[in-house]
Amino acid sequence: MIQATKNPFLLSFILTCGVPAALMAQEEADTDTSTGSQVDTTTILDAMQDASEDVLTFNEHVVVLSSPYMGGRLPGTPGMERAKDYMQHYFEDYGLVGAVQLESGERSFRQPFPLGSKEVMVDQAFSVEHEGETMDFVLGSDYEFTGLGTGGSFEGAPVFVGYCIQNEQEEYFSFNENDDLTGKVAIMLRFEPMDEDGASLWNDRGWTRRATFRNKFRTLMEHEPSAVILVNPPGANDNRINMLIKEGQRTTDVPVFMLSMDACDRMLKQIDDQGRGLMDFRMAADQSGGITEFPDATVRLNGQVREEQVYAENVIGLLPGRGALKDEYIVIGGHLDHLGMGEFGSRSQPGQLHPGADDNATGSIAVIMLAEDLASDYAEMDEDADLRSIMFVGFTAEESGLNGSAFYVDNPVVEMDKHALMINFDMIGRSEDKFLELGGLSTGEGMREWAMPMIDKSDLDVNTQSGGGGSDHSSFMRKGVPVMFGHTGIHQDYHTPEDTADKINRETAVQVIDLFHELALASAQRPERFVYEGGGGGRGRFRMPNVRFGVRSKISDDGTGLEIVEIVPDGSADEAGLLVGDQILTWNKIELETRLDLLNALRDQDPGDEVQVKIRRDGEEQVVFVTLQGR
Repeated sequence: MIQATKNPFLLSFILTCGVPAALMAQEEADTDTSTGSQVDTTTILDAMQDASEDVLTFNEHVVVLSSPYMGGRLPGTPGMERAKDYMQHYFEDYGLVGAVQLESGERSFRQPFPLGSKEVMVDQAFSVEHEGETMDFVLGSDYEFTGLGTGGSFEGAPVFVGYCIQNEQEEYFSFNENDDLTGKVAIMLRFEPMDEDGASLWNDRGWTRRATFRNKFRTLMEHEPSAVILVNPPGANDNRINMLIKEGQRTTDVPVFMLSMDACDRMLKQIDDQGRGLMDFRMAADQSGGITEFPDATVRLNGQVREEQVYAENVIGLLPGRGALKDEYIVIGGHLDHLGMGEFGSRSQPGQLHPGADDNATGSIAVIMLAEDLASDYAEMDEDADLRSIMFVGFTAEESGLNGSAFYVDNPVVEMDKHALMINFDMIGRSEDKFLELGGLSTGEGMREWAMPMIDKSDLDVNTQSGGGGSDHSSFMRKGVPVMFGHTGIHQDYHTPEDTADKINRETAVQVIDLFHELALASAQRPERFVYEGGGGGRGRFRMPNVRFGVRSKISDDGTGLEIVEIVPDGSADEAGLLVGDQILTWNKIELETRLDLLNALRDQDPGDEVQVKIRRDGEEQVVFVTLQGR
């Protein structure tokens, strides 16, 4: 029989949602727990009948952490607050103490840190008056006041300006030289002229660089509009056409609003003397440029911008050591955050819940379960045993660039030279054939030889030659701390709404945790600490990469990342849809500041590897996944 749950968060979730715990993910598990492929299988309830207590515990944790109750665990959201409370609850339950010393002398489980600032849009309003009738538009559904421009108020006549592109090669011109938009609001189409299938007329591989906001706004602002209304062209073959932009890097110095296709269609049909709608104007703009004025209409816009500081928190519980080793520390961590509704970093359609069951509920669970196991181990050992102190950490804001771990190593709760080892977990729940990547063994002198007897005893198929990887242990390597990294591989559901609890291989995940339990306990008792050697896996650093990215780059003018100045046709970057002018900000979540950083990152890759590249385009940050070609 399945035991009654002792998990208060799970009980709360069951009572809230009215769904039996064992059937929460889905009543019939019709996918393989390792791969997600279709198989004949029993219900989850039946599958759990003979499961061990550890597997049942793991199951409860993964169901809760990847549930809608946690909202995708995006920093700054109620779901993330619940996830932090969840981890802290178990740290306290297992007898850990807060690792963060407050100015008051009290100890806390939370390490707050600034996550930058954000622009908050306030006092938004959008209306159109024509022939005595007023149309008021609804914020959030009809329009958004965007971060692409500045705050301000506007009242004046609208002008439809099409795509705002001057293309001599194609003899396409949106403007005449004497077009003057002073005191008017420009209604601008996104992208560029398209065919009947909604694809670019000028490129069969996607939009050209003329379709970027940077180029379109540069062209538009030569005619000095006082405000801009941006709208997606109906029928465009682009998955963003139903989205309203709110965030974004400032691209121009006038207010920029974005109107939904439906709202813009209603507005145009009211103010155009021929009753034409948005599709009519789009099709005309596809054929030729030119502007259309509406002198009898008045648009009233208002939007103000207020900057607010954003904070996040790492969750840190301390298991005190004792004896001669108590002042040395091991960190066992994994990132607790994920992508929320997928507005950032999604490989799929934004606006859907991204549960993050594997990424990284599974790694967070490893931290929680090891906290219980190691606290129990310490309690059973002799009082005079020599044991290192262990900090268990749920890092925050890893997905946006290793922010939580980067802050920790720059602002450690104890001096960094007292850190003997860091163990990190990121995605340990989708193992196939009991496979595990155990990286980092080359970062400590003698660590591979020390660890191999324990690894060889495991029933897992362990690859110890994997590279360092782009996760929180990278921050500790930067400070010269030896690391071990557990990971069971990328899969097709990574960073999509399909990363759900029903696909997690619970039994193998528990085996991974058991192996790291043995490694962690042995490292806590080892008299000598490992001397840092650098290198995440077995690869040398001083060699040419055996992959090609296919770009030429320079340091960006604003000092953030690398700007692409040339793209090799049919190369890796070209195939992934990168464009000249894109700014590369991070590579597998690690910041790139120089071209040497990019070269070193390429040295760690093999042909066929898929890397996560964060770029800035048209003021918007987005994540692109690039499959690397061999040289």
